[in-house]
Amino acid sequence: MPRGIYTQCVCVLLKETVALDAVADALKTFSLKDKHAAADHWAQGGPAVSLHFRPEVNGAALVDVVDHVWPDAMGNPKNETELFSAWTDGHFGPITYPGSLLRAMQQSWTWKEGRTAVEDHRAFLRIRTTYTLGAAPGAPLFPEGWDTVAELQFLTKVVRALLELPQAICYFNPSGEVLLDLKTMQAQLASAAEDNQVPVDLWVNIRRYTMEPTGELMDTVGNGQLNAIASVGAVDDLRDVEAIYPAEKYDPLDVHYFLRDLTQYLYEKGDVIRDGHTINGPGDIEWEATLHDEPVTPPKRRTVRVGPANGEIITGAK
Repeated sequence: MPRGIYTQCVCVLLKETVALDAVADALKTFSLKDKHAAADHWAQGGPAVSLHFRPEVNGAALVDVVDHVWPDAMGNPKNETELFSAWTDGHFGPITYPGSLLRAMQQSWTWKEGRTAVEDHRAFLRIRTTYTLGAAPGAPLFPEGWDTVAELQFLTKVVRALLELPQAICYFNPSGEVLLDLKTMQAQLASAAEDNQVPVDLWVNIRRYTMEPTGELMDTVGNGQLNAIASVGAVDDLRDVEAIYPAEKYDPLDVHYFLRDLTQYLYEKGDVIRDGHTINGPGDIEWEATLHDEPVTPPKRRTVRVGPANGEIITGAK
């Protein structure tokens, strides 16, 4: 999907809509930048407040109230022009794809209640980072020192405050297809802090699929939020990781940690893995990597696909 002017997007799903003044009050510990009127169409933006974030490079977090359910489809370009345009302009997140909420519900392993808890949401808060709010024409979309993890950490603090609203159901990261309630989110933040790690679990989901005939696929979705500028005006999305393996031979928890470790390696080292490279993995054996421009399962993204170097090739996710 096109990136548009927003560099990150996270949401809070609501039982019912909430007044903008209540949102501003919930965010009183942050530095308020401005208040903004709603756009002509709800998909482009509801009434909003903006918060200062890296003001030295005109950074801001825009928090808008959207009195509508999350649009999990792009809309028809012929009779839903505004919705389709909002999707193509990146208003729902720079790497968000249609179907993200449904997939997040189906793959809500950490917070299992998320598989049904969000079915009745009626509105949402959308929190997006941008460096173009009020900027002069031609201002850079990605400023000097662009730090995606710092953005996500800031947005996570904003979400924690907004989840205290009585209308709030849960946190939803549409790019990483993550659903978490406040209690689970706080537990994950505490665990990450204890281990002196960034809370990647809050931003990047790990999913699990059955493969035919006796295999499994486990993958990450959302690594592209941890991207880096490849050159002026270009962004090099961090690849997601897919693992395909015989189900009966490997502990899924070991594969889960393997995918997290590979994500951390890619974040630190960059796009250094090549076709045929091997990595010590679960089972204390070598796992072989191949690079792909199309994943096994949606959404569309580039991946590093790994599997036991001595294992059979298994195809057919379901």
